[in-house]
Amino acid sequence: IEFSNAGPWMMMTNKCERFLHRRSSYRELQYISDGDNNGVIYYAGTSFGKHQWINPVLAKNITVTASSPNSRYTDPKALVSKNYQGTCFAGPRDEDGKKCSWWMVDIGQDHQVVLCATTTR
Repeated sequence: IEFSNAGPWMMMTNKCERFLHRRSSYRELQYISDGDNNGVIYYAGTSFGKHQWINPVLAKNITVTASSPNSRYTDPKALVSKNYQGTCFAGPRDEDGKKCSWWMVDIGQDHQVVLCATTTR
């Protein structure tokens, strides 16, 4: 069998280039309890492990949007702060004739999350 024209699947020292190990930026964030230092928001607040925690909305590492307009109840900084905010909620909005409310947390183009657990407080 001739492998010289196989493109990206070219054989290299008896290993297929397609299956070579690539360095991964994968990071497992293990949930312990609410407010711990192991979650996605905390990790974003440390600039993905590069420095001490600061609010990731202020650092512009994430973007938070609510179904309601910005107010003291839908402050993006409050949603991701380390302090509990009892007045942080999104009100209902009409979408396709249905009332719904939501929060969207965008962790950026270069980051992905595979969730195995979620928590809200």
